[in-house]
Amino acid sequence: MRDSVQPSYDANGYITDWKYIVASTGMIERYDASGKLVRVEERNGRSTVLAYNSKNLLSQVKATSGRSLTFAYDSQGRIARVTAPDGAITGYAYNTAGMLSKVTWPDNATRQYVYEDTRFPTALTGVIDEAGVRYATYAYDDQGRAITSELTAGADRYQFQYQTNGQTTVLTPDGGSSVYSFLKQNGVLLSTGVSGSCPLCGSTAQSTSYDTNGNATRKVGYDGSVTTYAYDSLGRQVLRIDSAETANATTTTTEWHPSWNLPVRAASPGKLGND
Repeated sequence: MRDSVQPSYDANGYITDWKYIVASTGMIERYDASGKLVRVEERNGRSTVLAYNSKNLLSQVKATSGRSLTFAYDSQGRIARVTAPDGAITGYAYNTAGMLSKVTWPDNATRQYVYEDTRFPTALTGVIDEAGVRYATYAYDDQGRAITSELTAGADRYQFQYQTNGQTTVLTPDGGSSVYSFLKQNGVLLSTGVSGSCPLCGSTAQSTSYDTNGNATRKVGYDGSVTTYAYDSLGRQVLRIDSAETANATTTTTEWHPSWNLPVRAASPGKLGND
């Protein structure tokens, strides 16, 4: 079965609302004529209703149980207060540049966000915690790029050095370093590789290759494993080969709906899935 979209019409043939049905779960999303999500219905009978104010900003999310979250906004359309089901209120304040400057929790404790670099009034330079202690500090170069990031008293200090060849060197708190390489393609910087120690990399590939559209076509992991990818004309992944270039290579293919940007079938060794 496939997901479906069903419009409703009035007596004059105008669309009044839309219903999106998720085939795999039976969940129904309902949208009004302007495209705003107004209700989510689950197969078990539970539902969530969303309401909007006169400016079309989300004002309330209410569950079948009656529990709800309500949202209030300032004159600029920014969230000013969120009221929880138990009545607890969290407040938000902004500076003259429109950046979040303070969060006030239901117990009246506050967390502050500061923007002290006059060159870049929207660049976060520090976080002050609920005890009034500066928790984090960030600094920038004259191009607005981060050059240091550290916690209280200089703990967990990272430094960033930018090279003219597009590489970035990261100096880590333990004295190590790693070099990130990038490719600028179609106005976008794409990461192509990391050398040296990389405690922040996690599952990031050590090197990545791209096609002319910026889609990753080949990734090499830190363990030497290779994964390759192929895409359709819309940039959607249709083929993935894990452990590529080895005798243990496994291939996963994905078919996409002809009209919607939704996968309808994925096939890999021993598995065949239909949405």
